[in-house]
Amino acid sequence: MAHQITKGKRILDTLKSLPVKKLEEVLDFAEYLKSKDRLPINLQKTKRIKLPVFHIGRIAKENLDRSNLYGEYIDSKLG
Repeated sequence: MAHQITKGKRILDTLKSLPVKKLEEVLDFAEYLKSKDRLPINLQKTKRIKLPVFHIGRIAKENLDRSNLYGEYIDSKLG
């Protein structure tokens, strides 16, 4: 408890020496820290989703070629 009081005094002494603009920033940060503890339980723990990746590495290079993907659409827009 004494350690907490000592830290509190250090914080107050530091705050007294800050200009008003910096005090506003400290207040914003303190409010952020306070709200951070109030997150709903379902947001604090995220569930991992398993995505199927069996197809990765099986895409043929010619399937990613511009002409195969877009055909003549891009050429008609650019030309």
